[in-house]
Amino acid sequence: MRYYITEPGYVIAAAILISLLDIVAVSLRFWARKKQKEKLKADDWLMIPSIILVTAIGISITYGVAKRSIAYPTEIPADFNGNPLDITTPQITLIYKASYLSTFD
Repeated sequence: MRYYITEPGYVIAAAILISLLDIVAVSLRFWARKKQKEKLKADDWLMIPSIILVTAIGISITYGVAKRSIAYPTEIPADFNGNPLDITTPQITLIYKASYLSTFD
C-alpha cells in the first residue's frame, strides 16, 4: 500500500499546504507589483479566482478525507458479485464529486 492510502493525514496536509502556498504566491505577486509601482493588470486579477478554486479543491479533499472517501481503501459490500466497474456506493460518489471539482482548476 502507498502511504497516502494508509495515512489520511498526508492528504489533508497536502490539501492545506497547496492552498496556503497559492495564497502566499499570489500575495507576493501583488506585493511585487506594488513595490515596483506597477499597475495591476488583468493577469494579476485573474489570480483571485485561481485562489478561490484551489482553496475549494483543498476543502473538498479535506471533506472527502473526513467522510472516509478519499485516502481510504474503497469499501465494496460483501454481497456484491457483479462487475466492479458497475458498483455505486456513497464513498465512490463522493470521490467522483471531488474529482469533478478539480477539473475546473
